[in-house]
Amino acid sequence: MSTLLVAAIILAFTIIPPVLFVRLTRRKAEKRREKDFALLKNHGNDHGLSFTHEQMLKNRMLGLDLHNSKLLVLHTEGEPVSEVFDLEQVKSCTLFREYDAVRIYDTKAAKTEQVLARIGLKLEFTTGTSSVHIPFYNSQLNGIYEMTELEKKVTDWKDLIAGKASPANKLRRA
Repeated sequence: MSTLLVAAIILAFTIIPPVLFVRLTRRKAEKRREKDFALLKNHGNDHGLSFTHEQMLKNRMLGLDLHNSKLLVLHTEGEPVSEVFDLEQVKSCTLFREYDAVRIYDTKAAKTEQVLARIGLKLEFTTGTSSVHIPFYNSQLNGIYEMTELEKKVTDWKDLIAGKASPANKLRRA
């Protein structure tokens, strides 16, 4: 009987702490996420926007107000700074890929290889102002395993901005 009691105690001490840790970590992440979306909503309210679509990335958040045809980009590195773009002045919205040259040193000789560094949206305006790049994937911030998912999100946002997305394709808090 005492062997079963000891086994139960050992089992409890090995299972309960990790389970508690995972639950607390998830709860903390959910609270952080809600706080970040509240920050995005506050910046949107400052500009008179009500978002139909929102997206959180590593160092920025996007809010799309289809009713007012505005896109808000909130940069969250350091002090939050927001930019608002009038979508009625967007001439084109495309997916962009930027590559960096990386030197690979072999025992025989050094080679230069192109490595994907960034994937994102490129907005070009009818007003002639310079184009805007909104990166979703950045090789210095994101892992390579996130590349495909983030490229899909870029395509979804490109379609939304171009007005081609179906109502069923909601990105709300994606």
